[in-house]
Amino acid sequence: MEGESTNSSEKTKPMGRNRTAKRKITLRELKADMALICEEQKSLREGQREVQQKFQKIESRISLLRQEGNPALFFKYQ
Repeated sequence: MEGESTNSSEKTKPMGRNRTAKRKITLRELKADMALICEEQKSLREGQREVQQKFQKIESRISLLRQEGNPALFFKYQ
């Protein structure tokens, strides 16, 4: 019995090291995924800025046409 407990404790040590190695790999993978997500967020923000600029241009065109007195543009825009 005593010999078996020694064997089981010896088996536990490599498993512990293996778990640590797996955790490190998992953390590396998570960090890589986080970096990809960060890049995607940056591109989304850039796209949102572009859309916002396009809307502002459209709004300014509408206001200019209203000032010119185009009767087709006297609707409520919100």
